[in-house]
Amino acid sequence: MDPQPAPSLVKKEVGEKEPSADSGMMKFVVVLPTQKADGNGNEVVTVEVSLNSTVRSLWLIIWLRASQESGKPSIYQLSDPESHQLLYKKGASWYEIYDSQQFLHTLDAVKYWRCLGSQKCLLYIKQRPKATREAEIFQKDLAYLIGYDVQSTVAEQRGEVACARRKLTSSRKSEVHNRDRRDYAMEPWLASCPLPKTLQSQISKELVVVISYNTINHKMKVGIYDTAEMVAHLSRQKMAERGSLMQGADHRFVLKVWGREEYITGNWSLIDFTWVRRCIKNKEELRLALVPTPCLTDDEVKIEDWPLVDQYTGLTTTHDQLALRDKDIDEIRMLSLWDCRQRFRVKLVGLDIPVLPSKSLPNIFVEGTVHHATNVLASAHSQPMPLAEEILWNSWLEFDIAVKDLPKGSRLALSVYGLDQESSQNIRDTADAHRGKSKLLYFVNLLLIDHRSLLQQGQHILHMWTYSSREERLVTHEVDKLSSKTNPDIENSAAICILLDSYNYPVVLPSGMGSWSSRVDQSEEEEVAVRQEVVQEVSRCSLSGSQKDLLKRFTEECAQYSLSLPTFLSTVQWGDLKAVEEVHWLFDHWNPPELDIAVALELLSINIADEKVRTLSVQRLEQVDNDHLLRYLLQLVQVTLVSLCSGYSREWVWESRKKIKPNDTGAREGHSALHPSIRL
Repeated sequence: MDPQPAPSLVKKEVGEKEPSADSGMMKFVVVLPTQKADGNGNEVVTVEVSLNSTVRSLWLIIWLRASQESGKPSIYQLSDPESHQLLYKKGASWYEIYDSQQFLHTLDAVKYWRCLGSQKCLLYIKQRPKATREAEIFQKDLAYLIGYDVQSTVAEQRGEVACARRKLTSSRKSEVHNRDRRDYAMEPWLASCPLPKTLQSQISKELVVVISYNTINHKMKVGIYDTAEMVAHLSRQKMAERGSLMQGADHRFVLKVWGREEYITGNWSLIDFTWVRRCIKNKEELRLALVPTPCLTDDEVKIEDWPLVDQYTGLTTTHDQLALRDKDIDEIRMLSLWDCRQRFRVKLVGLDIPVLPSKSLPNIFVEGTVHHATNVLASAHSQPMPLAEEILWNSWLEFDIAVKDLPKGSRLALSVYGLDQESSQNIRDTADAHRGKSKLLYFVNLLLIDHRSLLQQGQHILHMWTYSSREERLVTHEVDKLSSKTNPDIENSAAICILLDSYNYPVVLPSGMGSWSSRVDQSEEEEVAVRQEVVQEVSRCSLSGSQKDLLKRFTEECAQYSLSLPTFLSTVQWGDLKAVEEVHWLFDHWNPPELDIAVALELLSINIADEKVRTLSVQRLEQVDNDHLLRYLLQLVQVTLVSLCSGYSREWVWESRKKIKPNDTGAREGHSALHPSIRL
């Protein structure tokens, strides 16, 4: 059961002095899962925490306060906060504060309560539901349906998969909540493209339609531009006049294509329906059935679902707020990646090979490269060592790139090469002496900045993939080399142990350079108002005819700039922070409709890994109508599957699959979202 709301707890008390908005502090009123001693409601604790703290810090403070003030302290002393959920209620929906590394001032919950004029945030703690037999059966069925068991992923990737699933679940539940149940049940299929010339010559202004109800058939003439509601109302009238339909019940009957699960309904012309066009093209009789309006009782979720996560989940703070200047040691929660000016390096500990390759060169070495998409930002290699089941290097690989210049989406690619004896002697003198005489044996990738924008630290043991020289495997080898997945065959795969630099705090990639308020607190309505003000200012300017022609020509030429975007992006130095900031500024000010569809698809290729660039491409594809989008269906499937294989964030790829959908007003609401009874 959901915890009971207690809105009275956040009302201002008489004479109470609340902290100002500039103080950086906020009170959290937390409803505990344990009951009061008198049984009159749940226990409540109040904590005051700095908004520069993380969710994990808030959890620890709440748990410590609960173990001290609760009437049942043993429950909190013996249990782990990870076994509970931190929830808040927004309207009629429950949301979970999910990311433990997120700063409090970036939470939607804090922003929501401040918009209500309160300096208190009402939270609830609820125990996570325990695994049931039904849940196990559900996971098995889900693994069978999608062909992959998401619970079998390694620990390093399980957090990313879980975060992506939660965000997709929230999107799905939002779509289900906002959709029109009647339109969703009947799902009209419309054609938004103009009539083909071959079809225009075959149609007349009137169309003969056969309406069937039970065993009664009725023919009637209707106009091709009459709406489906008009035809349905007329057919119900005819049936009622013949005594075949009860009076007053006509609104419960709709038109359905005979023998198909397809409905002709809504305020669209008949000629807009795909089935009507098909009948005209094939010169077939249009036969419809008058049936009761379908019911959605079987469309409800039958199992307990996750609570929602808000849109700001996983969002990082800005560099100015993470900077170390003018901060006490107690105020530091995270470090900004852009403050890490030292060179990126990796300590190569050793390599374990359970089964030695049958035909291999006597020596091996490890090559490490920092990749961004298909671009190599920096590289380094180890000294050759004799091939054995266990090899130890304990040496550092120094890369010619600073940690602050690592872009999001960058990955560390580790490759093990076999080397002959002669090349092993030359490799100490020149780095390229081994190029023509080496053989790739194993490879693996590690995302350097994870899905929460945190820099990887500490020790990592990566199970590597075996390179296959078979012809059928060479086709996908280039894509496989970009994958960040590790080999699930732990017992038989080669394992490489590396050590990354460790810091006293998590190192996070900032969301930007400026202040947080300028990024989040400005709503979309304010941005639209600013744009309209600029347009009105331009329209008030008196321009001569030649000036208007020049402005029109300039606008047309600017629209052509998008054709050069792929070429421009191929020249960007992704290992240079300033160059990446300039690209991000450009795409922040780019209008998605100005992007050509073919260019948008090209920006989703494996050659580009920047999140802002790919997001702009998805925004452009969102605006394409149904029929136009179907022309690029094969390319869309290719780019999403390749993106998932190429190590890009699962969260982004799955979100793009949800967003790239037919944007047809006639389609049912939430058509692209998963069925309510299915979760990824």
